[in-house]
Amino acid sequence: MPTLTNRIRFGETTLSELAIISALSTFPVGWQPMTILTLRVLTVLFMACLGFPAAAQSTIPNQKLATGSVSGSVTLKGKRVPGINVALRSMGSDQPLPALIATTDSEGNYRISKVPAGQYQVSPVAPTFVITEMIMAGHQGKLVILTEGESVDGIDFTLVKGGVITGKVLDADGRPVVEEPLNLIAVDSSDQSGRTHLLFFRTDDRGVYRIFGIPAGRYKVAVGQNSRMDSLGRPRRPYPPTYHPDTADAAQAEIVEVVEGDESAGIDITVGRILDRYAASGRIIDGETGQPLSNIRLGVARRTENGGHDYQPVRSLSSSRGEFKIEGLMPGAYSIVISQYEDNTPFADPVSFEVVDRDVNNLVVKTSKGTTLSGVVVLDGSNDKALLAKLYQLQLNLWVQGGPSGFPTWRRTAINPDGSFRLGGLPPGVATINTLSFPDHKPVKDFVVLHTEREGMRVTQGIELKVGDETTGLKVFVGYGKGLVRGELTFVNGTMTPGSRLMAQLTRLGESVPLRAAEVDARGHFAIEGMPAGTYWLQIQGYIPGARNMAARQQVNVVDGAVTEVTITLDLNPKSTVKP
Repeated sequence: MPTLTNRIRFGETTLSELAIISALSTFPVGWQPMTILTLRVLTVLFMACLGFPAAAQSTIPNQKLATGSVSGSVTLKGKRVPGINVALRSMGSDQPLPALIATTDSEGNYRISKVPAGQYQVSPVAPTFVITEMIMAGHQGKLVILTEGESVDGIDFTLVKGGVITGKVLDADGRPVVEEPLNLIAVDSSDQSGRTHLLFFRTDDRGVYRIFGIPAGRYKVAVGQNSRMDSLGRPRRPYPPTYHPDTADAAQAEIVEVVEGDESAGIDITVGRILDRYAASGRIIDGETGQPLSNIRLGVARRTENGGHDYQPVRSLSSSRGEFKIEGLMPGAYSIVISQYEDNTPFADPVSFEVVDRDVNNLVVKTSKGTTLSGVVVLDGSNDKALLAKLYQLQLNLWVQGGPSGFPTWRRTAINPDGSFRLGGLPPGVATINTLSFPDHKPVKDFVVLHTEREGMRVTQGIELKVGDETTGLKVFVGYGKGLVRGELTFVNGTMTPGSRLMAQLTRLGESVPLRAAEVDARGHFAIEGMPAGTYWLQIQGYIPGARNMAARQQVNVVDGAVTEVTITLDLNPKSTVKP
């Protein structure tokens, strides 16, 4: 029988192995529109902190070379550890490769070969251990950017034994609660606030649970917050959120101290009575004519204690008479929202209601005209018919926020064969046209939104939308390019340590919003692809523990279809100050 390493070598990983890797090496991929917009907005905030270090740059032809490799070691208490699987998973690609795995040898070393150029996450698959390099960084692995034919060594990992929390979950009558998901909440020692870890742990047929591989720290344990489905995907009636030992109030929960390699037992939870689920029903009608609207997808957003909104997974499609019914709601305060994101979806203010102890009926959602945006997409500096044909196959993404309802909205629309577009039914607020995507949501590598003009003026603060208005004559300028900026950071007065998160961004001279960005990998390398030719500011921003000066920039000249090699210096002297 072939070994696991041999199966990986020939692309024959089993489904169970890949499932384990996926569960243990989750990383945010596939940028959502809100994430992209947030990144662009935050860039402006960092501009005042930029420095101007010396740098070097060279441009070389973009040629394809052979595959490369990634290697390193795994240690535990200063000793090399044999027999540990290390997984490599592709990131940021519309055609991701299957996970590749190697096993550490008798000296604790691993090597993953025949790796194509790309961006990868590398991580040991060691469920009972904690990887120390990831505790502060929040990563589930180390980022590695591999060029063609490159052999990357020194991607090392240090393991420590994880802690264990175990106990039993009982209902109000003392019976075991079976297949109940657990929530582990990390507690900050200063303000008792924390964040929830979404875990793949459930109680067994005795109501017993065992959470392992936990970093040392202080935690609260809760159930009843992720109980919509059982392990087979079947709906289930939920228990009320309950913290150890038997309280619904997070402030009254007992804190569990987890020590490295130690077990905290007897962390039992007694839940209250099962919560009933209820339904909300009503009609959606045209606000002007009163006629019912069919095939409109509606959903609900539950209002949270901090004033935010938690969008629920339940949905309903209105019937030919405009009727809808949303089921499976727990007691709480909600708002009915239109959850379609295609062009010309009607606009309606959210309808608020509260579920107490019965179904809510006779809700009426009235649509209004909303706002319309229309214009044309312009390919900057080119009339190439082949490129225009490719561009017109894409979709424009628009983000609206800041309206009176408080609900942000994302919409997308097709680009017509003549380059025109039209977005209708938009809510009031401030709109930004910031990204392109394929109809199947795959990322676009070669085209990028440069800027938007309105009546010949550059739009810098978004487009203000008012109900009933129609904004025409917009011009969305799009750039095309295959330039690749490949860079390396050098550090002064320090080094990149565990817990570091750095981003490289490219912004056109005279602009404030970056066109593209990429994360800096564990070696201080980065790669930003799909850049149009031109001169840009390359900006390095982020966080390194103990360092104050976390920004640097320099000018970069990008050549279309070529690789621009860049070296940029980052000064990590905590005593230094950066002038605006």
